[in-house]
Amino acid sequence: MGDSHKFSQNARNKQLIFAAAGFIKRFDENPPLDEIYNRAVESYEVLIDVIEKPEIANEVSDLIKQPPEKIRMSALKIMNVLLFNDKNNPFMSLGLAKSATEHEIKKRWKRLLMLYHPDKLNSQKRVDQAAKKINEVYEELRQRKEKNIDPQRIVKKPWQPLMKQQYFRKSDVGISNSKYFRYLPAIILIVFISLALFAIALFVIDRLENKNSEKSKHRAEQRISIHILK
Repeated sequence: MGDSHKFSQNARNKQLIFAAAGFIKRFDENPPLDEIYNRAVESYEVLIDVIEKPEIANEVSDLIKQPPEKIRMSALKIMNVLLFNDKNNPFMSLGLAKSATEHEIKKRWKRLLMLYHPDKLNSQKRVDQAAKKINEVYEELRQRKEKNIDPQRIVKKPWQPLMKQQYFRKSDVGISNSKYFRYLPAIILIVFISLALFAIALFVIDRLENKNSEKSKHRAEQRISIHILK
């Protein structure tokens, strides 16, 4: 089982090296930037290996019949194109897919800083610019992950009917305890009934007062009539 897995992994590595070799050869033909961006991310690990490991550079050299040093320079140029890509895409700058995890981002950041080291590259200016850019995009990606604003990671909530959507919190209307909130309809009903009974009581009192007033008026008229007759 172990030998089978090792053979499968070796075959996969061979395929990646073969694809990277074809891409490096294609890069010499000045292809469109979008093609470089897409293919470079797929071959990025091999591109780093070409620069760091002479045996990989030699293997690619045998495939495309170019000197190993030329192949290393082409791989470095491709990585620089991605690092300073015109889309300002931080994932692309590190040669990563947008689905990269925090562990993968940190691992790639450390590896690139080691790659762009003054001991490995002759141009101090190029090293300083590359290291600065690598740190900038790493910090941007780190903050994105902390704030969880990666567009690829956003979990969309299922659509709900308009009447079921909650547009305010209970605390916004002064109700912070759901135990009391559920009694609100009953409280409103009691208040409504109380107001109705109060209105009825006022109506009855008003009718009684009118009736008493009519009786008093009638008695007064009777007294006046008796007085006149006398």
